[in-house]
Amino acid sequence: MERADWLLTPLSGGIPRRGWTAVMATVRRGPRATTSVPCFARELRLSLNLEHLDREGDEEAAALCDLGRAFAAYAESAAALDAWHADGRHGPRPPGRLRTYHPPHLSRITRALTDPLYRVVVDPDGRPRSLRRRGAY
Repeated sequence: MERADWLLTPLSGGIPRRGWTAVMATVRRGPRATTSVPCFARELRLSLNLEHLDREGDEEAAALCDLGRAFAAYAESAAALDAWHADGRHGPRPPGRLRTYHPPHLSRITRALTDPLYRVVVDPDGRPRSLRRRGAY
């Protein structure tokens, strides 16, 4: 089954990780669909992948079309950059702009005090309060 990106939406992962995220969904292509028709969501996803991995070219973009290979490329790139930093930044800097994120450990008391405030004040999904209460979008 051939897959196509068909949805792009702004999402936020909370402070300080806000940004655009291409949501990749899969659909079975219909008989009128062709692979030569550019899709904005797909092109943006590939463009951001190339930028974050410090790669260029159509061949690199084609390799990142496969989501498994794209996720593996992100993991390898982040691991190489993490290792370079851990080694004191000696030698040439590996390509890529992403590092592994390790969430801080928060005590139960800290979480109990901060989670409600975070949900009300920060509002990571951007919905009005009335929609959040109803669980609607």
